[in-house]
Amino acid sequence: MLTLAYSDLYNPAALGSNHNLESLPAGNLTVDPLFVAYDVEGIPSDYHLTGASPLVNAGDPARLDPDGSRSDMGAYGGSDAGGWDLDRDGYPDWCWPGTHAQAPTGFDAAEFDADDLDSSIH
Repeated sequence: MLTLAYSDLYNPAALGSNHNLESLPAGNLTVDPLFVAYDVEGIPSDYHLTGASPLVNAGDPARLDPDGSRSDMGAYGGSDAGGWDLDRDGYPDWCWPGTHAQAPTGFDAAEFDADDLDSSIH
């Protein structure tokens, strides 16, 4: 049996039905995640959340983000959020909502990768 917990199952109206997902277990959502960037066709090109995303601080309350707040939903939420280093250049991808340049108090953007798909950019 599949159990969904603290997931966002958003399906844009332009893509049709959301498969009757209106009655989900508590903690799950079907809202626009408001990612940082989309390509010209509206497909997410950056899965970091904006500061206005309803997924910020909406993840599992038993898990904390690196800043000590309740976890965000998605890849950049939870205690492991600050450990992504896809290009293996030694600089982890940023883990806060917003852009790389919008580092919150306590985070130095220079310690995080501005482009974690290009090892020549730190």
